[in-house]
Amino acid sequence: MDHASYAGTAPGTRIGRGIVAGVPDLFVLHRGIAHMVEIKTEVGVLSDAQRAVAAVVLVAGGHVGVARDADEALACLDAWSIPRARRLAM
Repeated sequence: MDHASYAGTAPGTRIGRGIVAGVPDLFVLHRGIAHMVEIKTEVGVLSDAQRAVAAVVLVAGGHVGVARDADEALACLDAWSIPRARRLAM
């Protein structure tokens, strides 16, 4: 589910969906370990809430990454050994 709200209704929409502030954009649960990726623009920075959630995930044994484009997001998955279909050689 997309937990972002681009219609200007945030944070009400996210709260109604049960999304906690700072939860990264992508969440993958693989072999019982949380893997989270925050998508940012070239100049985007993590908010205080995002840094706090990342710290909790890391302390709990999960993985957190920040990606600026699709290649960086896929690089996170590869670094964490998460399988993906139709992997292409670069």
